[in-house]
Amino acid sequence: MLEQQPAIAIVFPGQGSQSVGMLSGYDHPIITATVAEVSDAINCDLATIIENDAEALNQTINTQPAMLAMGVGVYRAIGTQLSQTAQIVGCAGHSLGEYSALVCAGALSLGEAAVLVRRRAELMQNAVADGGMAAILGLSATQVEQHCTELRQQGESVWAANYNSENQIVIAGKRTSVERASEVLKTAGAKRCVLLAMSVPSHCPLLADAAAELLPALTAVAWQPTAFPVLHSAVVADDNSGTPLPAQYLAAQLTQAINWQQLLNGLQALGAGSVIESGPGKVLTGLGKKSTLPHSAIANAESLAAFLA
Repeated sequence: MLEQQPAIAIVFPGQGSQSVGMLSGYDHPIITATVAEVSDAINCDLATIIENDAEALNQTINTQPAMLAMGVGVYRAIGTQLSQTAQIVGCAGHSLGEYSALVCAGALSLGEAAVLVRRRAELMQNAVADGGMAAILGLSATQVEQHCTELRQQGESVWAANYNSENQIVIAGKRTSVERASEVLKTAGAKRCVLLAMSVPSHCPLLADAAAELLPALTAVAWQPTAFPVLHSAVVADDNSGTPLPAQYLAAQLTQAINWQQLLNGLQALGAGSVIESGPGKVLTGLGKKSTLPHSAIANAESLAAFLA
């Protein structure tokens, strides 16, 4: 009798996991070739930016295609080994990482995704001139939501945007509102309130116009059936408008909060016994520590070599 392969899930990080030198940090020809493929699709030398220019890399318009390329590149580098040793029962991506997940599942080509992600980044970058985000540690989601609601009633623009773990909630909105909310939440007992190096208030209603402008480009894609399920963070209903569901999910994602723990629960419900993080950094592996799913990160050359050994 053939031994059953272990069931795993793949997750893809998003904006915030980038770092200068992450390409040479892997030193793998498949990943390098994938970055070149994305560069060609958007007519931008991503490799030079990734390796040499921290300021340019951290600009949303460059960060997003760079992280798409890295997430897909790592997946491609481990693909043969994965197919021989495990069964992928599902995948998910954190925010931008959802595009990497869809590419690796076969829903669209990498070139198509690169163009969409670049457009997404442009729209997000131009949507709000004074946006901001902050990570709130040590308060429950209910507490953060309550204070954000009260602040909006006072005229502020701030929302809970990422439910990363039980006690780590990211808020988003206008920068002055995020700063005020951080002070209020500190007074309410937050252990830390960390302003993030982002000018885009992701996953909140301030990006409604950007979502509406992105939708036609998403709808124009000839979406393909996936090789394995891709879980989406947004909640949408099929309104029989003819708009393909992946397009609806990706547009709605810009304005809806992300509940990462809920996505991990969904992957577990699909039968996953462990999770592999495909891409630089270990952000998602860190967020998964309190879940019941063991996580491993293919975060650099050392971990990539260990996986392929």
